[in-house]
Amino acid sequence: MRCKPFPTWSETSRYTLLGALFGFCFPLGSIFFLYLIGDLPDGGGLRMLLVEAHARYHLLYIIDTAPFFLGLFARFAGIRQDRIRRFSSLLEQEVADKTESLRAALEEARKANEMIAHLAEHDTLTGLFNRRRFQRDLEFMINYSCRYRHSFALLFIDLDNFKAINDMHGHAWGDRYLVRVGEVLTEAMRSTDCVARLGGDEFALLLPETEGEGAEMVARKILSRLNQCRVAVENDEYVISASVGLALYPNDGEDPEELVAHADTAMYQAKEAGRNCWRRYQEGRPGLSIEERTWELRLRRALETESLRLGLTPLADWEDGRRHGFAASIHIEDREGKCFAAEMAPNHASRFVLGEKLDRWLARKVVNQLQEQWTGGLEIFLPVSLETLGGKEFLPFLREQVETARVKPAKVVLAIEAQVVIDNLGLARAFLRRATALGFTTGIAGLAPTHLCCLKPEELAVQWIGFAPQMMEVLQAPGEWKAGESFLHQMREQGAKLVVQGGFDVPD
Repeated sequence: MRCKPFPTWSETSRYTLLGALFGFCFPLGSIFFLYLIGDLPDGGGLRMLLVEAHARYHLLYIIDTAPFFLGLFARFAGIRQDRIRRFSSLLEQEVADKTESLRAALEEARKANEMIAHLAEHDTLTGLFNRRRFQRDLEFMINYSCRYRHSFALLFIDLDNFKAINDMHGHAWGDRYLVRVGEVLTEAMRSTDCVARLGGDEFALLLPETEGEGAEMVARKILSRLNQCRVAVENDEYVISASVGLALYPNDGEDPEELVAHADTAMYQAKEAGRNCWRRYQEGRPGLSIEERTWELRLRRALETESLRLGLTPLADWEDGRRHGFAASIHIEDREGKCFAAEMAPNHASRFVLGEKLDRWLARKVVNQLQEQWTGGLEIFLPVSLETLGGKEFLPFLREQVETARVKPAKVVLAIEAQVVIDNLGLARAFLRRATALGFTTGIAGLAPTHLCCLKPEELAVQWIGFAPQMMEVLQAPGEWKAGESFLHQMREQGAKLVVQGGFDVPD
């Protein structure tokens, strides 16, 4: 049989009991004292002894009340002590609760800081390092390798035909495809390697302490692992295919920009070789600067990913400012979705054998704008590159486009840069004659003061002349420049429209 636990007394009960017991000591002690000094008779029992003591000493009646009063006073003290104990318990509990709450808040803050630090350096979709962390690791690895004279490899990986899969099945399935690629790359790499997703379908690997043969072996290993992987997308199954570009430090570059540009170039060399393969960087066109290589990569990537955008700039009459039309230009959308004007694209495109591809893309966009009558019936300047001037397929292609869209060919102003006309006068005149025969309007763009001494109005059978912005100062004071005044007079007699390029950009 289990014993009942002894009840826990409150401070009030304990103090009352102890006060009463202490109070009993006074009357008992008084009688015992009287007995010892002989003031009380012996015999007769305890009762007779108490009666005799109270009969002789009436003060004992007052002393007998000591247990009551001391117990009462002790009770008041016990009540106060109980209140103090309850307050202390409540205070301790509140402090404990606040401490626990603070501990939980600190733990949440620690986890939040860890999450922020993780998100700052990792891709939210695949969990791989992001471009920011990749750039930091690349700079560190270059400094480390330079200090200790070591080498490392940089691999750029671009998925083949991913855009078609993403467009066909949607972004959700495209995200699953990218996640699977990230898993394969992580499983294939060492723990000391840096695996990063740069954006879209582009990945990068940093392989420390790796020479050429080792890097080539890793490139073959990656392609093999990716090709062995099957990704189920809705009712279809896809084999992962990728193009890999390889660059080595310090052989292929000693600074981050150059090394990245060369790895990217090698990746596009792999694409040109038929895709689903790897290529080590080779100097394809000696003499190209870093800026030119960067533009080549931008243009090739923009054409492949369809991240080019159309820009339209108003063309105003140089005398009265009336709007006569628009000048078409190419804009490139970067990985963050921001667009910037590619003013240098035509200059670089010819060196990369991309001029006609860009001209065809721009021609399709211009015809679409004219078909939708966005320009209010006004003409659009369509710039033509040097590569297109020498070819014979662009004009039939453009003619087919305008006929399909039922757009008047005269609404398209085929414009050649003034410097290109000066450098290739025979080629430009032949192109302008063919364009006029097909019903297109022709023009010259970017005419600057330095061009007027090299061009003769009678050699320019064009209907439009587009002046560069720096021509405005000359045009506003023609009397100070006889050559400019004479040129303008002759062009006006030939019926050419004289316009100035500039104004606000109209988004696509």
